[in-house]
Amino acid sequence: MIVELARVAENHTFRKSTIEALSHGTNPAVASPKWGLSPAGRTVTICLVLRLADERWSVVPALGSCVIWHWGTSAVSGRSRKQPKRKREQTAFSVSRHSYDKAWLVPAEATDYGDGIRHLPVRERSSARKLVLDHLGRAIVDHHFNQKKVANHLKKLGYEATALELRMRLPKDHRTRMGNFGEVVASEHLVQAHGYHMPVLKLRYRDHKDLPMRGEDILALKLDADGRVLCLCIGEAKAVKAFSSTVVAKAHARLAKTYHPRPETLSLVTEVLYERGEDGLAEELDDIQVRLASEGVPRDNWIFIISEEPAKLSFKSLAEMETLVENLHCVDLQLDGLVDLVSDLFEHPRIPRGK
Repeated sequence: MIVELARVAENHTFRKSTIEALSHGTNPAVASPKWGLSPAGRTVTICLVLRLADERWSVVPALGSCVIWHWGTSAVSGRSRKQPKRKREQTAFSVSRHSYDKAWLVPAEATDYGDGIRHLPVRERSSARKLVLDHLGRAIVDHHFNQKKVANHLKKLGYEATALELRMRLPKDHRTRMGNFGEVVASEHLVQAHGYHMPVLKLRYRDHKDLPMRGEDILALKLDADGRVLCLCIGEAKAVKAFSSTVVAKAHARLAKTYHPRPETLSLVTEVLYERGEDGLAEELDDIQVRLASEGVPRDNWIFIISEEPAKLSFKSLAEMETLVENLHCVDLQLDGLVDLVSDLFEHPRIPRGK
């Protein structure tokens, strides 16, 4: 458990394996080895105080959101030693169902594919997967099932029976699992890292658990401060074992057909919003559907490819095309053990315990 928590501080290099669990008092350098309590963002959180390779101290909560504090003290034989003055810095990885992306993925080096393609690759933080795995798993459950349904099952059936019930209702087909995983990861990345709004999680409205949904993989919105739509975001997400130019070409072809005459998913989203009583946004999307028949609407296009095997010059085939969709953003992510990861997340649904 201590080692897993230490991985939260991924941006540090541990040159020695000694990690001490200490209670944080007024001076962490003289604290005795045990579990303790520490304020974390003006709340009380069970935490660990870790000695890093450079002899700084970090407080790592053991439960809930993860906030890492770097202290301007060090420890040598239980004595405090002065360090160069620096502000007490709080670097927050607030890791939850709705904020795990930045703790898991970081920008990677982009490739210049020329005008018309914005390459925004990401990579997995070293050792971060265990930290975010349950939150990612809950996002997958959330995209497939309404939270009220899950809460109702937990209340009436308990944890084990609810997990079994959800497992039976999640896809069994490998290709569908991979496709849905790609859609969830891409959707959450757009929302958490790029600020898009996703009013409807469309996988909840699938016709059959083992069949891919009709329409675009992703439909999100860019909103202004008043909640009005600035532009549509349409995305195609693919999760594959091996990256190939064919996968990229098919994703781009699907985007190119989206506005002939309008995105298929837009009608579903509008109907769901009306049923939920969100008439303002529903009416705005209705107006956009009418306008698309005769005029352009600001739009962003995204291609998101997740692969188990590394890819080089992943979107080179797009650069060779004569015509590209407008405002094209391309993301690639390589995940070791992707196939096993997807299998685990669908075979063992992550749901809250103790509710």
